[in-house]
Amino acid sequence: MKLVYFLLILCLIVIAGCEKPKVIPAIASYSFNDNELKEDSGKEKVVFQNVNLVEDRFGNAKSAVYTAGNAMSYLNLGSSTLLKPKEGSCSIWVNLIAPNYSGKGITINPFIGTKSHGGNDFYEAYFLYLDRNTKRVAFTSCVDSLNTVTLVSEDTLAFNKWAHYVITWSDKETALFINGVLNSKSKRGFSTNYLQGDSVVVGITANEKNARYSVAYVDDISFYNKPLNATEVIELYTQPNPNIFFNYLSQIWKYLLLSAIITFILIGSNQIQKRKDKKQKEKADLEKKILELEMKIIKAQLNPHFVSNCLSAIQNFIFKLESEQASQYLSKFSLLFRMVLQMAEKNLITVCDELEMMQLYVELESLRFNNEITFDCQIDKESLDKYIPSMITQPIIENAFIHGLAPIRNLRVPELKINISNKNNVIKIKIEDNGKGFVEPSNTDAKRVSYGLKLVETRITYLNKLIDPDFCSFRIMPNDDGKPGTIVILSFDNNKLDI
Repeated sequence: MKLVYFLLILCLIVIAGCEKPKVIPAIASYSFNDNELKEDSGKEKVVFQNVNLVEDRFGNAKSAVYTAGNAMSYLNLGSSTLLKPKEGSCSIWVNLIAPNYSGKGITINPFIGTKSHGGNDFYEAYFLYLDRNTKRVAFTSCVDSLNTVTLVSEDTLAFNKWAHYVITWSDKETALFINGVLNSKSKRGFSTNYLQGDSVVVGITANEKNARYSVAYVDDISFYNKPLNATEVIELYTQPNPNIFFNYLSQIWKYLLLSAIITFILIGSNQIQKRKDKKQKEKADLEKKILELEMKIIKAQLNPHFVSNCLSAIQNFIFKLESEQASQYLSKFSLLFRMVLQMAEKNLITVCDELEMMQLYVELESLRFNNEITFDCQIDKESLDKYIPSMITQPIIENAFIHGLAPIRNLRVPELKINISNKNNVIKIKIEDNGKGFVEPSNTDAKRVSYGLKLVETRITYLNKLIDPDFCSFRIMPNDDGKPGTIVILSFDNNKLDI
């Protein structure tokens, strides 16, 4: 809605900035802007024959007059003295569509005029027309053959194009302006005489001997009781569209309507998108909760697996009547189990916390092996505060002890090496033993002994779904250079964590 308010303010600014056109007072005018064939003030009655209201030069509908170019198509502005000042001016816009050859007598196409006397020759009090022979516009004013003045335009007329004409007359001189430019003027030593009762006509000569007509559009006819000067003529020529305010308002309302429609569409789309985002968030939250529940299930499976193995070891010590070892094992197991319970609700813990549990677990397993295991642990100190999944190493170390190192106790000294490094915030844990060696997954024994590793793989799969597809990686491979044993490599990219 802010856009609509902005456009309303803009509308007010535009309206306020619409400068009202400067108008030179006319004694009579015919603008046709009210879509009627009348004088603007209503003082003069207009008689018209077979003329139509058409689009004016600004594109305003029914705001100009069309004369069809025959004896039955003309505009009679009346015979008022307001149209016949002794000294005055007439302004008119004309678009002569094409030359018209109908009629008889002198070869002209009339624009506007009125008579000085009742004869058929040298009768023009003022008369504006196109001389078809020269294709130039002319202005004639006369009393008789001895007192006559004719002014001619500098350039030929351009058909089918609007042009502005102003004619001025006084006892001293006459002038012809076209499109704001003085084209011709002449001294004059006589007064203008008018035929009483004769009308000012547009589009015809109203002369029996010289009967001629025009096919033209005519607009904005104005009369003044003084000869206009060049500045006033320019002001008339440059008058803006009289309907500019309404046109602006119309355009602004169109833009406002369009803007309102666009705004409602945007608001609607935004609401739809919000609902869609909300549903997607709810779905994502639900999926996250499901993943977290599945993670807890996996950890719940892992913890009994770990506890079961530890209790079996304690039971073994008891059966062998090794009470001291059983007591030590039970004490360390209690400490480790307390740590496991503390971390039970956490998916991720620091390397430091995992390392503490890892060392306790190795000590537990070493007791089972009568401390015959060689254990080497190297840690990059910069990795201690980074995060990895809790108890992720326990099933791997357990697998190394039970299925890798136990079978070779009588063959060589069992060795377990753990290396933890940090490169570009990616934690890499390498667990290496020199035991029985890597067994291919297709082997039946592998299926039997890999339960803990399967839990690790499943946890990593869910963690990657929950955090980022590239957060965790897990690899098992034979030892280097053909040496006996197995290497397990875990990798955790802390750059993917939002912690």
